[in-house]
Amino acid sequence: MADRLSYWAQVLLIIGGLNVGVTTLGYNLMSYLPSVASTGLNYLVGLSALYIGYNLLTNK
Repeated sequence: MADRLSYWAQVLLIIGGLNVGVTTLGYNLMSYLPSVASTGLNYLVGLSALYIGYNLLTNK
């Protein structure tokens, strides 16, 4: 279960990173979503970053 959660957290981080990279080029992919979905996706990306960071700090 933890491996699957870690996998999807990494996928969300990659999607968030790609959105930031594409936004700097002038194409905001999140603007095509409704604002509630866009905000929710941004929160999920942030939570996945916290989850992966916590796992990296606690795993030895």
